[in-house]
Amino acid sequence: MAAENAEAKGRYLVAAPTMTSFHDMARIIRGRYPRDLRLPHTALPQGPVRVLGPAFGLSQDHIRKHLGIRFRVDNSRGVRELGLRHRPIEETVLDHYEEWRQRQRDEGHRYVSDI
Repeated sequence: MAAENAEAKGRYLVAAPTMTSFHDMARIIRGRYPRDLRLPHTALPQGPVRVLGPAFGLSQDHIRKHLGIRFRVDNSRGVRELGLRHRPIEETVLDHYEEWRQRQRDEGHRYVSDI
């Protein structure tokens, strides 16, 4: 939208106003797919994340600066000046998950929720 608008100047944040945790995303998906056993029911305690994070490429410095941090984003400029409308997070997460499931099915994978 910014590329098509001659009045657009500078940067625009294209993001939801609030962060969504992985645990919140799992809750959204479980609402539609309650039998999917891979989805967590509780948030992972910070201790294991601190210990196991480096095995997944996260430095202790990154973990210390980011773990548990939630912040708001001011996306009002893009909404106001460009007319951006953000989809509900539930719709976005479910669309992404369903596309991923379809790709997995196309590759021959089966899950408890498919049976």
